This record gives sequence, structure tokens and C-alpha cells, in this order.
Amino acid sequence: MSWIKMRTNLRTDGRVRRVARLCDISKAECIGHLFVFWSLADEHSTDGVLKNWDKESVDDETCPGFFNALAEVEWADTTPDGEVVVPRFSDHNGRSAKTRAQGASRAAKYRARAEAVMESAAPEKPSEPPQEDSGGKIGWYAKLDAMGLDKMQSIQLVKRVFDDHGEQGEQWLTKVTETCKTKRSPIAYLKKIIKNEYGL
Repeated sequence: MSWIKMRTNLRTDGRVRRVARLCDISKAECIGHLFVFWSLADEHSTDGVLKNWDKESVDDETCPGFFNALAEVEWADTTPDGEVVVPRFSDHNGRSAKTRAQGASRAAKYRARAEAVMESAAPEKPSEPPQEDSGGKIGWYAKLDAMGLDKMQSIQLVKRVFDDHGEQGEQWLTKVTETCKTKRSPIAYLKKIIKNEYGL
């Protein structure tokens, strides 16, 4: 059975909101069209180039203007010959991406089971009063999630930033997110910074 990888927080991704507005459709319709688009890519490509598919073909399968809206948020592009290209195709589609996704899911389940075993085997500790979050990390998870970053990336980024910058981590995150808000596609710009700076 064929399947594609889609994030559960896609409906809160700023790019979905932007594409929906550009096409004058609801976010739910946009996510449905994304499913169709990414399914086409999975069925008709092994490298991210959809041979013999052009912008109009994508619009025929989804809605008028959908391809141009995807290009606006860097979810689609074309070759010089006008064939459709799915950027970062190998990150999300194809056999290796699916194997990575399944492996990550299995590893997460294994870690959860291991933690449950360790917790049940550990002696009970006296309860401690709750401590304040000194670095504001928890607030940053919500802010980054609201920008469209998935939870795991948010957690990894905040941890790395505070580990690297210490108390200045909050200032660094504020500066980066404010800069992102001035860009055409804030989430794409943020992900580029994260990848270049931290390899996440």
C-alpha cells in the first residue's frame, strides 16, 4: 500500500494559511490539495521532478492558482522546461524518507517503553515544589509552534540555542524570529537559519 508523510500540525503552518488565502480557499481545502499534490509527486517522481507535469496540470488536479501559491511559499518550482519540481523531495518522499519516518516512529515507541520501564523501576522521590522556567524555554516552544515549526524541531532548537548562548539564548531567538517576520516566507527563512546554524 502506498502512503505519504504528512505532519499533524500542518493546519497551523503559516504556509498553509498563505496558500489558502492566495487561492481563496479554506485551510482544510488547502491541506486536501496538498495531499493531492504530494501524492502526485510520490506516484510520478523518484527525484522530485514530475515529468510531463506543468503548472496548469497541477492546477487541474487541485484548484486555479494552486501551483503559483505553492511556489510563493517554496513548496513547488519548475525546471527551465516548465516541468514541476518538488523542493526537498527526498526529505519527505521516496523509499528512504519513508524508511526514516518508520524508523523514527519505532525508535520513539521504543524510547517511550524504555522510559516507562525505568520509571516503574525507580524508587519514589519526594515531591519537589515546581520550579520556574528560568530561561523562558517553554514560552519559546509555543512561539515557534505558532510560526509553523514542528514541536520536535522547536524543542531541539530551543535546547541548542540555550546550550550555546546561555542567558543570551532568548535574545538570539527574539532577534531571529523578528527577522523572520520581515521575510516573504517566515517559516522557510527560519528553517533555513536552523539548518545552516544547527543542522536541524
